[in-house]
Amino acid sequence: MTTADQHSTTPRTALVTGATSGIGREIALQLAELGWRVIAVGRDREALAQLEEASALITPHAADLLTGDLAALVPDRVDALVHAAGISPSTRVEDTADADWERVFALNVTAGAALVRHALPALRDARGTVVLVNSGAGTAARPRNAPRRRGTGCGSRPCTPAPRTPRCSAGTSTGAS
Repeated sequence: MTTADQHSTTPRTALVTGATSGIGREIALQLAELGWRVIAVGRDREALAQLEEASALITPHAADLLTGDLAALVPDRVDALVHAAGISPSTRVEDTADADWERVFALNVTAGAALVRHALPALRDARGTVVLVNSGAGTAARPRNAPRRRGTGCGSRPCTPAPRTPRCSAGTSTGAS
């Protein structure tokens, strides 16, 4: 951020997906509380209206990230892109159909990557940041998503958390396990 940016009267702008519930909603509200202009993206129009009532800095945008025009969601200025939209199958891994996994990846991974691609010019201009919110399912075994033999696993003994992925000094994953 340059000195000129630090003294700008223009509020920083965040595009937040999954803003109608959970982590995305809390991020949208907290950013607005900190003075950020927030483009809140979600499917639930009633929840979006509640966000708009909660803060004049929140602009709701109803969209389905699986079928909508993702490029149209990106404003001219983007200081932060937070992709908090996500779904998880309600079935066990072995019972989840391929089509369900494709839908999970389309929303949780592909939509986030596409939004980043569309927002990159604005993010670069603002020296902005990207936050891709992900599930904690990969950090600890859970009965629904952990492969196990009958009579073992979380139901009969404490689960052992998976090892954490090493992080570099910038806070991003190193890819090493």
